[in-house]
Amino acid sequence: MRLGNFNRISRHWKNLAAATMLGGLAATAMPAEAKTLVIARDMDVNSLDIDRSWCDTCMIYNAAVYDGLLALDKDNKLVPVIAESWTVNDDQTVFTFKLNPKATFSDGSKVEAKDVK
Repeated sequence: MRLGNFNRISRHWKNLAAATMLGGLAATAMPAEAKTLVIARDMDVNSLDIDRSWCDTCMIYNAAVYDGLLALDKDNKLVPVIAESWTVNDDQTVFTFKLNPKATFSDGSKVEAKDVK
């Protein structure tokens, strides 16, 4: 009697395990559907002037609107964006950037040193 119950329970667990594995395989075989991620903030932007907008919401907007001299790549290494190259003095108090000559504003005007100072 006990052995019969054990076999029935064992068979039940084997079937459950098989169904779970097959279900998992079916779930991973489906291609992901492309979706849009919407991020909402409940705070007004006080300015889009990058020199005057220090609130965290402003920084999110500015990061989407403006390019910087440098950016971080996927390995958190600095890479040039508007800057073409840069140097740092020995005591790391002066950073000198050479601007990318192809850098332009949305209206086509050239980015100059005075624009990023």
